[in-house]
Amino acid sequence: MPSNTHRRTFRRTLTAGALAVTFGLAGQSAAQAHDRDHDRDHGWDRWDRTAATAEAPAPAEVPAPAPAPAPAPAPAPEVPAGAAAPAPAAALPISTDPAGKPTPTSTSYSAWAPHVRPVVAEVTQAHAVSTVLTRPGHSPTQELAADFMVYADSAKGDAVAQFVIDNAERFGVEYVIWEQRIFIIGGSGWRAMEDRGSITANHYDHVHVSFNP
Repeated sequence: MPSNTHRRTFRRTLTAGALAVTFGLAGQSAAQAHDRDHDRDHGWDRWDRTAATAEAPAPAEVPAPAPAPAPAPAPAPEVPAGAAAPAPAAALPISTDPAGKPTPTSTSYSAWAPHVRPVVAEVTQAHAVSTVLTRPGHSPTQELAADFMVYADSAKGDAVAQFVIDNAERFGVEYVIWEQRIFIIGGSGWRAMEDRGSITANHYDHVHVSFNP
């Protein structure tokens, strides 16, 4: 029969073995638990990164800026209601140079007597007569007669003849001939004349004015 000493030794051996087994199992369980925690942590980390990558939207494409529209042309200036329209271009001025001789296209006044020159200038400018002539043989003399050329513009001829008659006293007019008629200042009005054969001879293209000396 074993002694008490042997029994105590055997129990201590069993106890030590049991403790070793217990600590071994406990360490294994702790290691497995640590590994599971580690894998779980790393798994959450991977999930977080994956989720973050999946949820982040792709950057939207920025459209190219539209080209700027061409500037509209400036509107034409409007004339306010009641405002005067722009004045038309001025007519060519009529010469009033007293030197030289009259020609078919100009009005030079030295061919007339001094008191006739301002009358010729006034009539010419008042009615835009482009040509005034004086001819040799004019009655009473070349210096005292003027032909205001109106050509086919009979309305202008009527206006010139009436203007001269209305101002006859101031102008020193003796008589007026227009359209084959004669108006003697101080007489009885217009009188018909004989046919002289041509438009010019019958005074249909010009108003003839004779002045007193």
